[in-house]
Amino acid sequence: MAQKQQRGNREAKKPKQDKTKIVVATSPPFSEELLGRTIVAATSIDVPVRILLNKMDLVDRVDAAREKLALYTALGYAVDEISVRTDAVHTQATLMPHFAHRTTLLVGQSGMGKSS
Repeated sequence: MAQKQQRGNREAKKPKQDKTKIVVATSPPFSEELLGRTIVAATSIDVPVRILLNKMDLVDRVDAAREKLALYTALGYAVDEISVRTDAVHTQATLMPHFAHRTTLLVGQSGMGKSS
């Protein structure tokens, strides 16, 4: 997130992105701490957050991932469920409206499918 140093104190400045997409996956398990920290950082500078749950094709892990995300959906954060590997057409149709004419920051830990 955008920050600048000013006499040893960190001060938020206007971000260059319009939105933040946090990419999590059914496997490997995602860090709830990283998810929470990213949401706090983005919302503190008024950048909307959307969560992308990737790897929905790993059906034996879907329920556990949804359970971990239940708190965030209850708080009003949108979660898009996608599977880049097995349903690229649906994934593209789901994501393109959110990326068109916007600068979007993709955030996520290693193995979540950001580069997919």
